[in-house]
Formats: sequence, C-alpha cells, structure tokens
Amino acid sequence: MLRSLMNDRAGCVIGFDDASDHLRARDVLARANYSEEGLRGALGSADLLGMRELDIPPALRRTRAGTTLHTLIRLFFLGVPVEVDAARRAVHPMPLESWVGANLLGFRDGQVAPLVKLLPYRGLLLAADMPAKIWIGAPDDFVLGLGKSSELLAHTVVPRRARRTLDLGTGSGVLALLASPHSDQVYATDKSPRAAAFAHFNARLNGINNVQCLTGELFEPVAGLRFDLIVSNPPYVIAPVARYLFRDSGVRGDEFCRQLMRVAASFLEEGGYCQLLGNWAHGAGQSWQDPLASWFEGTGCDVLVWGAHTEDASSYATTWIRQTEADYLNRLPQLYDTWMSYYEREGIEAVTYGLITMRRSSGRANWVRFIKVPTGSTAPGGGHVLRLFELQDFLESTPDDRLLDHRFRLAPEVRLEQRYASDAGGFSPVTTRLHLAEEPAYHTMEVDATVTTLVMGFHGERRLREVLEAMAAEMQVEVDHLVPAGLAAVRHLLQKGYLLPGSVPDSGEPLRASAG
Repeated sequence: MLRSLMNDRAGCVIGFDDASDHLRARDVLARANYSEEGLRGALGSADLLGMRELDIPPALRRTRAGTTLHTLIRLFFLGVPVEVDAARRAVHPMPLESWVGANLLGFRDGQVAPLVKLLPYRGLLLAADMPAKIWIGAPDDFVLGLGKSSELLAHTVVPRRARRTLDLGTGSGVLALLASPHSDQVYATDKSPRAAAFAHFNARLNGINNVQCLTGELFEPVAGLRFDLIVSNPPYVIAPVARYLFRDSGVRGDEFCRQLMRVAASFLEEGGYCQLLGNWAHGAGQSWQDPLASWFEGTGCDVLVWGAHTEDASSYATTWIRQTEADYLNRLPQLYDTWMSYYEREGIEAVTYGLITMRRSSGRANWVRFIKVPTGSTAPGGGHVLRLFELQDFLESTPDDRLLDHRFRLAPEVRLEQRYASDAGGFSPVTTRLHLAEEPAYHTMEVDATVTTLVMGFHGERRLREVLEAMAAEMQVEVDHLVPAGLAAVRHLLQKGYLLPGSVPDSGEPLRASAG
C-alpha cells in the first residue's frame, strides 16, 4: 500500500490498517450528512471552495450547537480542534483511536485536532492537507486540495468513454476519481509519494477500485502505455524558485508547460484527448497567443486553446505570493523584489492562464484554434468542447461550394435577444445578440439585421442555399449578391456552435468508446 508522511507526525501514514474501515468511515460521514448539501446548509454558504480566514468566525458561530455534523465540520472543514468526547461521539460507532491511527485526527493539548481536510465534492470525499499549513510554512510536498483550477478542468473534461485514462500530477486524486465512472482503468501519477498516497486513500475512502496510483516523474510510471484521455492540472506557475511540488516545476519560464504538451501528445491513442491547464509568458509587444506559435507543431494533434485572463508580471507575482508564500505580509518587499527581478531577467511582461485541449489526429494537416475568454466568463462544458472539435473538423473539410448544399439546423441552446430603445414612433431595436443558454458568455455575439434574418431562416433543418434564396426573394436582390457574406456568416455561426450540420449531435457526444 502506498504510504505518506504527515507534516507533523514523521513516520506515520494516512489510511486505516483495516481496509474495510475506509468504507465504515465514509458511512460515518454520510450518516451525519457530511456532504455538499449538508455543509452548505450548516454554513449558509454556497461556495465551499471560496472559504477564507475571515469566513471562519461566522462558520464557528453557525456550528456552535455541537451536533455530529457541526463537530465534523469544525474538524475536517474548518480545521478547528474539538473536545475529545465530542470527537468520539462524532465518529461513533467507530473508535476514535482508529481515526487517530489513520492520521486523520490527532490528540493535542487535551483536544482532538484534524490532520487533513475532507471536502465533499460531486458525491466524493476528498482528503488533502489543511490549507492553513501554507501560512505557517508547509513542506514542499504539501498536498493541495480541490481548488478553482481543478474544478474548472473537471467541468471541461470531454464526456467520452475511455479504456485508459491518465491523471498526470494527480495531487489528491480528484480528476482521477471523477474519471473513474467512464474509464475502464485510471492511472493517477505524481512526482510526490505523499500526493500519490493521498490519492490512493481517497480512492479507498470512496470505494473506487479502478484507479491505480503511481509515483514517478511525469510519464515514467506509465511508459509504454497509450491513453484515450489525459488530464492534468500540473505545476504551471512561473516562479523564481521551486518552493512547492504542486506549484513549481523547477523549469525556466513556461518551458515546462510547452514540453508537457508535446510529450503528452505522444502518449495519446489515435482520437484520444489531452486536456491541461497551463501558464505561458509573453514579452513586450506580444499578444496572448503569440508565445504558443510553435508549441503544437509536429504533435499530430488538433488543438483548441482557451486563453482565460492575462495578468501583467506585477499582478501575477502578487497573486501567487499572496496565495502560496508563508507569512507573506511581513516578507512582501523581499518576496516581490525576488519575483520581479526574475521576470525582468527573463523578459516576461505578462502571463496568460489557459486551458489547452489536444486531440490526436495524425496523418493529415492539423488545425489550431485560439479562443480568448473575457474575464469572469464561465468555462466551456465538456460536451461543448467536443462539439467545437466536430464543428471545426466540418469547417476544415468542407469548401464553400459544398457548404451551400449542406443542411443545417439551429443548436437547441441558441437564444436570440433584442434590445429596444424608445423613439418618436415607439420602440426600435438597437442591438440584437445571439448566445447559447448555459454555455460560456464569450460565445455571445451581436448581429445585424441580415444575419438575424439568416439565423431565423433555419427553422427545422434546411439547406443553406434554400435559406439564402428565400432571403434574396424577400430583399428583392439576386441570390449571388448574398452568397459571399452568407457563407462567411454561416462559417462563423458554425464555429461558435450556433448552427449545426446534420453530422453533429445536438449536445456534444455521449459517452462512447474512443477510436484507435
């Protein structure tokens, strides 16, 4: 069994000696409603991932009644010691000593203190190190729990059946565990033995048997294997020194992310997908996508790059200093100078955060598409990601002369909204926009009257030529006059996902066996 050293109890391991106690512990938590619903109700907060230090006093007040759920929340969510008798009642009918022996709890100053955080998420229970340890100087193998970045990646993972899935740099194992229901076998790898041990414990705690946790550098533990799906939230931060395994690669600039993309492509089955989060640096005069110009050449992959927000070097430095450096307020001038001096030496003026999805498609010319996501926009869902790949395939393979005779229909999520302003005659439309319900806000686009008429012409499934002929008759112009602009508009509508050809499903691909 994989073992892990706890921060403050050298030589101790995480996990119950009796394997069946993992499921007994889960039952204890389930009976108390230690779940997303239970925690949100008890804490009065919908955002369990957004808990900050200032939120703890109100949370303590809301959990002062001393119910079993309140005690468990104080221990495993808020990280607060409780009285021994209260802890013993909370884990009943299991003996408190078994939780102590498993290094989930420890005796301290006559009380019981938590050694891990347990986060309920999408039906799972996920153990990781207590976040507060960062502020007092955690070791470099600190195991980070589920954060906003992993949640984003989990949301965008393509919903396909996979024979083999790889979660590279698994951390506490959340992406591996989420992939297990639609994978025959999941490999969860990490450079840190501690992280792999936490992932192994979480798999046992959740009764998941098709996740194998391995320790080693990058792809070394799975050499010789190919995967239908690779997911990774790697150590992508561009930092002056390697401080934490979860944050820093120890490789100069963004070279780690670049090499990771290229190597990952060689581990994909034909038709397999790789989805990774990353950071890339740009210098003076570069746009956000310029640094990626050569990243994907020769990989044999089609690529979609979502560029999320871009931060100037100063903002980027302060963001990561504030989030990951111990006692940063007292050390801020020194830390800031160290980070900024590094960026100046490397010629880094800004850094972009992004999501990169690659699909192995060898034997032909590959395409790369860049999408800039406005700040605050939601991430694309996995089904939407699959749809965009299929639509781009269609556009790449269909010349204009064939496009006219294809049948198209509106995607069922399309919404058309008009805003009106008052004038002397009443109200007149001033803006018309298209968007996809429950999909990323960056897909919103304003359209003119001609494009609005074109979109409204696709009631049911119709050939583009028929729609343009009907528009020409209504406008009393020759159809050839509308064709060039109509083709351009339809290509744009297809690329955005507003129009669908007959070959593309309504809502992305269902779970199915991948090709290759």
